[in-house]
Amino acid sequence: MSDLVRESEGARHADRHGVLFALTSADPAARREAFETAVENRWLERGAGTVVRVVLIDNAVTSLRRAGFGRQLAALRPVPAYLAGMRSGAVIVVGPSTESDLDARIHREAEARGIRVLGIGTASPVPAAPDLDAAVGEATHAAELSAAFAEFRPAVDVSALGGWLLLATAKVDPASLAAVSPAAHTLVTHGDETQRRTVETYLDVAGNVPAACEVLFIHRTTLYYRLERMPAEVRDALADGMKRSTLHLALKLIRLWEAGGRI
Repeated sequence: MSDLVRESEGARHADRHGVLFALTSADPAARREAFETAVENRWLERGAGTVVRVVLIDNAVTSLRRAGFGRQLAALRPVPAYLAGMRSGAVIVVGPSTESDLDARIHREAEARGIRVLGIGTASPVPAAPDLDAAVGEATHAAELSAAFAEFRPAVDVSALGGWLLLATAKVDPASLAAVSPAAHTLVTHGDETQRRTVETYLDVAGNVPAACEVLFIHRTTLYYRLERMPAEVRDALADGMKRSTLHLALKLIRLWEAGGRI
């Protein structure tokens, strides 16, 4: 290979690297231009053909090691994944949608290098999206939920989050809990873990007593006994449709706050 060809290929690689890093720029105009260029060059597609993958890494890992790990992920084959930046301890890679075990490979690569991956979240841009900013935000929420809850590990796509995404983006302050759901506030401040788990499980199965007993490993008479001895605010909420729904959502939101260290 001639020096001229090598220089040309090196320049194209540098150009692509710059474009891909601009996908996560703080400048909206730069993000849009980068995404348009990436699509024109067929590095990425609009819509579901492109996947944004946010890999949340332990804060104990230095930024230099995170960057090196990101470059390693971009070198994985046969699936191309491009390093698009780093934000708040997370590595962001983008690439085509694939059915491969890329998330499992990421965890294996991290383990081999002594890097602790806390969670992985994925999202795709809507077809009309001018850039990847919204998809990066959604994938970040998914990665945070993957890190917080075992049911979302080793990775989760934003499309699988359902109501969890609503809760993750909620602006409710923990200080407002007593006003939002007195029942949830009572369980957190004056109840115990058994009461919380009993109520949350009962609501998770839509009040199906046999199903709740199976999850809790208790007899139905024990469940009835526990529910009857709940604080008055909780019993009142369980008897009212809107209050019951609010209590259920509030208990999930509390789990998020606890996982994030907000309470």
